[in-house]
Amino acid sequence: MTHVPVMLNLTNQAVLLVGGGHVAWQKYRTLAQSGARITVVSPELHPKMQALCEEGAFVWQARAFEASDVVGKLVIFAATDDEAVNAAVQEAALPTQLVNRTDKAMHSNFLSTATVQRGDLVIAVSTNGANPGLARKIKQQLDEQFDDHYEAYVAFLAEARLRILAVTEKGVKRNVALRQLLDDQILTWVQQGNRQACDDFVAQLIEGVRYDR
Repeated sequence: MTHVPVMLNLTNQAVLLVGGGHVAWQKYRTLAQSGARITVVSPELHPKMQALCEEGAFVWQARAFEASDVVGKLVIFAATDDEAVNAAVQEAALPTQLVNRTDKAMHSNFLSTATVQRGDLVIAVSTNGANPGLARKIKQQLDEQFDDHYEAYVAFLAEARLRILAVTEKGVKRNVALRQLLDDQILTWVQQGNRQACDDFVAQLIEGVRYDR
């Protein structure tokens, strides 16, 4: 089975997480910054989830799963250590709902990915459930390759792109300038904290497009 990678906007969307143990905690961590309205159903909660619940981060239904829990949920995670419960969650869901079973990936209609995020840069890794450990290993390698400087780097590239688009005309010269934004020197300057050099480079690109008209 081949899965199609997608990026979901879960802002204000209803998400159900069934389970309150370590696996559920790992799933919650992937959702924490999504802006989703999360409901957790579990008789007990992981200690770290308990603290977040007390802060109002999500709604906790302190009981066993009921079929009606899936109503109105866009995304559903069956993340318990009980195969029967996870199967019941899957059975209760509609075909139009996105369901992820942590115990049997082949029964899920979507898979979670191992993700590295640096601001707007998101790198997702999946083995289609074949070996989650390998996905985690690759994620660790990417964590090292794409360090925390990439958040500022991507933010600068986004800002610079808008500056170029705002003052240049559509065409080949603009496209060349946009490609030159990916010069490795800009990343080096970001890593060095040299914002002025970055700004000067963009100014030169803009002047070059204008001069060559």
